[in-house]
Amino acid sequence: MAFLACIVVVISLIVLLSNINNSTPPVSRPRKPHSDKRSAARKSSAANKYAIQTEESNQPVQQSSQTDASAVIEELLTQIKGHKHTVTPDKDDELATFVISSGKDKPRTTTAGAKKGRWLGAAESVSIHNRKLSKGFIFYGQSLKGLDGYSSEDCLIDPNLPAFLPSNLDNCKEIYSDASLCYWPSYSGLSQQCRGVYLDWLASERTHPNMPIGYIFLYFFGLERRILACKNAIQSIYNQEYLDIFHEIVRLRRIYNGNHSFNNYSGNLLALMIYLRPAVTNHLKNELFHFSNELFFKLILAVTVKNEKPIKASLALDWVRYSDDYYFRTAARRCKEEFQQLFYAKFKEYFADGMLVCPNKTSLKIEYRAANRSSGLHQWNNTNLPDPSILKKPLKDLIAIAEHCTELLGEFSRYLAKENSSRDDFAALMLLPDELLNASGFPVLNQFKQWVDTVLNKHNGVTSVQDFWKNIHTDLNKAINKKENELMQRVANRFKLVLVPDSRVQQIKIKPDGLIVLYRAHNGTGFQPSNEFRNTELLLRLGVLVANIDGVVHAKEKELLARFIDSNESLQDAEKQYLHAFLLWCLNNTYGMQGLKDKIEKLDSNQKKIISNLLISIAIADGVIENKEIRQLEKLYTALGLDKSTVASDIHNLSVSTAPPVATQPTTISKQTKPAVESENTLLDTAVLRLHESQTSDVQSLLGSIFSSDNEDDEPQPPPPVPQNQHMLDNAHQQLFDKLITQEHWSRNEYIGLCKELDLLPDGAIETINDWAYERVEAPLIGEDDDIYIDFEIVAELQG
Repeated sequence: MAFLACIVVVISLIVLLSNINNSTPPVSRPRKPHSDKRSAARKSSAANKYAIQTEESNQPVQQSSQTDASAVIEELLTQIKGHKHTVTPDKDDELATFVISSGKDKPRTTTAGAKKGRWLGAAESVSIHNRKLSKGFIFYGQSLKGLDGYSSEDCLIDPNLPAFLPSNLDNCKEIYSDASLCYWPSYSGLSQQCRGVYLDWLASERTHPNMPIGYIFLYFFGLERRILACKNAIQSIYNQEYLDIFHEIVRLRRIYNGNHSFNNYSGNLLALMIYLRPAVTNHLKNELFHFSNELFFKLILAVTVKNEKPIKASLALDWVRYSDDYYFRTAARRCKEEFQQLFYAKFKEYFADGMLVCPNKTSLKIEYRAANRSSGLHQWNNTNLPDPSILKKPLKDLIAIAEHCTELLGEFSRYLAKENSSRDDFAALMLLPDELLNASGFPVLNQFKQWVDTVLNKHNGVTSVQDFWKNIHTDLNKAINKKENELMQRVANRFKLVLVPDSRVQQIKIKPDGLIVLYRAHNGTGFQPSNEFRNTELLLRLGVLVANIDGVVHAKEKELLARFIDSNESLQDAEKQYLHAFLLWCLNNTYGMQGLKDKIEKLDSNQKKIISNLLISIAIADGVIENKEIRQLEKLYTALGLDKSTVASDIHNLSVSTAPPVATQPTTISKQTKPAVESENTLLDTAVLRLHESQTSDVQSLLGSIFSSDNEDDEPQPPPPVPQNQHMLDNAHQQLFDKLITQEHWSRNEYIGLCKELDLLPDGAIETINDWAYERVEAPLIGEDDDIYIDFEIVAELQG
């Protein structure tokens, strides 16, 4: 008897193993949670933008996509040409009576006497719990084994399981869900409330846009099983049903395109359907092929390389995207559309006619890992196609391009990470690489160019600061600080303009209510100012001050000041062009002299003498001094805190040391004829030469300190007090932060494991840490799609 019992046990084990039949147990493959309760700011963050991709998105679609799909179908049709396929009835799974327990799942039992589950086609309907499900596409019954051979089918709708009463989903803005709608949902595992919601959706048009994605996956499991269950006799599904399932998946993708995981799994199933039935999918509309997934990528790459065709930019980017050797850094994920456009442009620079790859000997292996955990892993070997995706050399070249694009988008990405920022901001556009800025044709940029042309042609380059900010569509703050000044200079540089005053050249603070000067540089926008440039700059400022003492700068005085620039042969052409624009700025920006007076009052007698001599030198530069000018000099002396009684003697002392002599008449207006132009030039040269004598360094130092008052109008503001307990993480979240920043990329399972160790909820921890990061640096730290990504640039800011 014992011997017979052993035989029975052995036979039972053989039966069990035969049911498994080479199927692979499901490998946990995390999906993005079905609900997202993050704030609106987080929804607009980089991670979520990367996760939300639609098949009809506004990203540029490579025109060769349909050609690639057609090439794949043609290749597959060629492979099966001459083989006859017969339609055979579906072979339903055999019933079995045993209990399977997997991991932490509750045991699920199938009973020999239960009504066997079956597939309901599109035209079939069924009534359940006071609801009529009239659109089919479900598995219905009391028992059905999973395709893995040892578990019950997750998508099976069992009419014996209780569910809540019907409700109208159309009246619900938020759809009910609870913990039973987990990452891998099953109908039997749902709560009664969730079963009711799911049945309500199945009884509706199945279009409610706010359905938690777990319900959509549960429905998708049935469509997926229908295809996989017949994979070895795929012709058993009639063409019309096959097409109906294909179109149903496409329809779901259009409605629920906000979930990265669903797009990925559903796209893979579409690609598999193309692979299994190329003759049927050959008649589909072109737009149905505008999706990207790993399986379809491998097919297209294999056919492209086999046919010795060049690899286009879109296929090259997919190669990087689906490689296990590379994952995109923060800038590439946050700025996905910009990254794609930039990658296309850079790829074309390196491979103008596309990248040619020689076919390798390794044959292609198609792997399909089902979204349904009860369906497992499925594989097909195609010995007629190579698998170039495993080649390292071409991938290395493509990764180098991707890294270069990521670096170029760094500043743009960091700007978008800040709260309340938008990629449409003028400031954001100025951070785009030239390839994107020049190719996109943004309307605001064209408007700005037109405004600049008007300023240059009609106003000699002079414009108000307020008008400048108005035309970059940005609010002007009460002060032009470092951030605002950098933006102004960046805008000027991107449009090949020079903005005066330029903070890289002069330490002059721009006033919000002041003026600026724009011009187009003859030889580029940058130069290194020389000592001669500094000398002439100071002379111009002092000269404008003298010329403006009567409130009006006459044309002759402007001409003389311009000659200070033109007559100096030591200046470079770029320096002269800038100084002419700077002179124009000085003539149009008049400031009070209180700051100058305060500075001069602190000078000693020798320093004051230097200043007075310079004032007289400029005043007599035209070879004649009149009573009116003397009175103006006296007012200027007084305004600057100098002794006005010394004006006459200063004129006399300075004029006698200059040739030819200057005519002065302290009490009557001079009638002396002004010298010829040659004499004026000689006097101008003499005035300029005075700065090159023994007192040159003293003059520079004095004038530099005097005019630096322009930058001291605004008192530095103390930093606002930081409230207690602000910018602090609690101990558990701080420990999680410390662990996360040790590497840039975490799988979701690894991340969930860290949270379990610290007794934290995974979604809540992300929100807490990102909120904390927003408070400190106005940017999120953690990005996510299926996996978790840490922005190391934000880490540096937080730790800085």
